[in-house]
Amino acid sequence: MGLADWVTCQVLDTQHLSQLPPQYTNHFDLIFSNFGGLNCLSPHALQAFAMQAAACLKPNGRLILVVMGTFCWHETAYFCLKGQLTQAIRRLKKGKHAAHIGNQVTIDTWYYRPGRLAKLLAPHFKPIRKKPIGIAFPPSYLNPVIAAKPRLIKALSYTENCLGKIPPLAYTSDHYLIDFVKQNT
Repeated sequence: MGLADWVTCQVLDTQHLSQLPPQYTNHFDLIFSNFGGLNCLSPHALQAFAMQAAACLKPNGRLILVVMGTFCWHETAYFCLKGQLTQAIRRLKKGKHAAHIGNQVTIDTWYYRPGRLAKLLAPHFKPIRKKPIGIAFPPSYLNPVIAAKPRLIKALSYTENCLGKIPPLAYTSDHYLIDFVKQNT
């Protein structure tokens, strides 16, 4: 048996999981969403996603998300140093934000603290683990600053691995990983 006999991968719109064929009910062991995809969902849409995701997962299935939180120390420091205080605190403001993703292109974005995300996904999911992502490495828009500095990258990588083991730092990193288990409601 090859890996294809054990793994089914699906690329799906997070807002249309309910449109999956019936054979996918209680079918998956894991749903994974990477690097802020769910930040494009409002709190109401996130609750709908939780219900649909729970229907797709087997009992005790896992939902692993990488999400942008409400505070990133790198971003705050960077924009404060540039004198752009509005940008420095943009994630702290409640509600939706217009995130710029290209030339004159914006997308509605919400930032969630781990505790708020857990409340929105309840009662369908219970958080079991969280970890910071990007606690030592700055946000990707600062890559040009570090790209030509291999020693700095090595030091940041080491620091990221060490600090990534401290769950409370998820509240201050660029993104955080949060691992949920399906609740059998």
